[in-house]
Amino acid sequence: MKNNMWSNTLFAFRNIYRYDRGLVLYSLVDAATGILLPFCEILLPSFAVRALMGNSLGKNDLLWILACMVSIVLLYFVQGFARKQCVWRYSYLMQGSAHDLLAHFYHEEYSEIHKNLGQYRKLRGQMDSNTQNSYKCTLLSCKDITVGLVGSIFYLLFLIGSQWYLIFLVLLTGAAQFLLMRLAGNYGMKRKAALDQSRREYEYLLQATGDLAHGKEIRLFGMFPWLSERTDQSFAEFKTISSKIKSTYAAAQIGGLSVEFIRDTVVYAVMIFLTIKGYFTIDFMLFYVGIMRGLSAFVRKLLEGIRSLEKDSATIWEIRSFLKNDRKLSNSVQTVGTKSFEKTKKESYSVKMPPPAIEFRNITFGYEGAEALYRNFNLTIGAGEKLAIVGVNGAGKSTLVNLLCGFLVPGEGEILIDGKPLHEYDRQSRIQLFSAVFQEHFMLPATLAENVSPSNFKDREGILSCLNRVGMAAVLEKKKAGLDTKTANIGGQGLTFSGGEQQKLLLARAIYKDAPIMILDEPTSALDPVAEKQVYENYRQFAKEKTSLFISHRLASTRFCDKICLLDRGRIAEYGTHEALIDKKGLYYTMFEAQSRAYREEGADEEK
Repeated sequence: MKNNMWSNTLFAFRNIYRYDRGLVLYSLVDAATGILLPFCEILLPSFAVRALMGNSLGKNDLLWILACMVSIVLLYFVQGFARKQCVWRYSYLMQGSAHDLLAHFYHEEYSEIHKNLGQYRKLRGQMDSNTQNSYKCTLLSCKDITVGLVGSIFYLLFLIGSQWYLIFLVLLTGAAQFLLMRLAGNYGMKRKAALDQSRREYEYLLQATGDLAHGKEIRLFGMFPWLSERTDQSFAEFKTISSKIKSTYAAAQIGGLSVEFIRDTVVYAVMIFLTIKGYFTIDFMLFYVGIMRGLSAFVRKLLEGIRSLEKDSATIWEIRSFLKNDRKLSNSVQTVGTKSFEKTKKESYSVKMPPPAIEFRNITFGYEGAEALYRNFNLTIGAGEKLAIVGVNGAGKSTLVNLLCGFLVPGEGEILIDGKPLHEYDRQSRIQLFSAVFQEHFMLPATLAENVSPSNFKDREGILSCLNRVGMAAVLEKKKAGLDTKTANIGGQGLTFSGGEQQKLLLARAIYKDAPIMILDEPTSALDPVAEKQVYENYRQFAKEKTSLFISHRLASTRFCDKICLLDRGRIAEYGTHEALIDKKGLYYTMFEAQSRAYREEGADEEK
């Protein structure tokens, strides 16, 4: 993949054409009118002066004048229509480019997302901007290049055989104006990083100072004077850099206008002199001067378009680099372990297979910049076994689940599913192994059916069955809701569900997928112990013939599991059945008794 301006431009145009072919067509129409309209505006006064000089308005003169006037009106109409079409079609570029970035971001391995998150957010911000969208900027730059190049060639055809030194002067002054603006642009690009940094710091401080969530601490600890002073310093720094950049551009513009003034003065002086000497008539002089000025404008537009395209190319290259490893989910037959399967009609992300055994073998893992959480960690979960993973906050419970699902990659060791290393499964196969309800869950801004099964929401019978199994039938009947009822996520309209009802919907989603490994990762931390215990009991019924992991910091909720694994700072502190761990009277017993006593005291207080 080559990184040069023209290959990047070709890449951009392929995507622009894919997003909206009409936008390319209307841009070409706009470019054509940008060449013909100034030409007709040059012809009209020339024909009018020639008619006046003849002391009579001949039929041919009238026809030419009328033709120019009609052409100007029609061209203005066509140009206005084409530009309006382009304006509202630019949104397709923003939507299409944002979708491409999001699709690639989704298809990235979850464990790699954090490495590209900053670049994704930067590119997404540019694509969502109406003024900074790289595809739109590239299209506009190419339109300027097209108008400048074709217009220059077209106007030069009328100057062949004329005063070559004037043509040379026009081209030279156009290049000089371009050079001045390029120097100013280069200075702006050099200072851009410092400008962006000062602006981000200023905006952050301004937002932090005005955030109500910070208001108590700002007042209590007397932070406002420091924040105010630092905000003023950041703004002063931003203003200084911005002023220097604007001053540089202003100097370049003044220099360009000075060059343009000198050029026009020379051209007018020469043309007036030649007209006085009888070489030109007045109408031809007007036409010739108009062509010279038009040629100068087209040359400047051509050079500015190339300069802008060079700048746009850098961002397009970033997009190409980000998307170069785009991987689409395959629709073909997949393989899990040694078993082949095809996507079922019920759910494109489900797979029928016996519950597998899971083994964590010599796992070492630590987050970047922190001490290793796991060192030579080993744990075996039997096929069809229900294992509870418990421990205090920070013990590594959710990290263990993320390692199992492939969302995190261990630094050393491996995770085996039915004896096969997890990293040997392709991404689609790995997705189909797991069904989970996470602590930080996600309700789609969609209908109930789409929330339970986004990829197969037309399977109304299967979805209703899952909702009935989790006890949502009575809730929906009471709310007079159906599968097509929308959640309150859509514009604030639709049904609002309580925490417990949301848990039931998420449980229905997990049941519908019917994956061989089921995970409940502390999704009920906001519920009271009784409600949480009921959710876990329901989940236990639906996890039959599944290898299941139940994660909770409330020990009483997971006593039904076959085994309990108590984690303490990334190591297995205790392991066994609930009864065995209670009899052992170790750390698990101490934590269980402490929680039970706290719940009893809380209940007594409520009764009072």
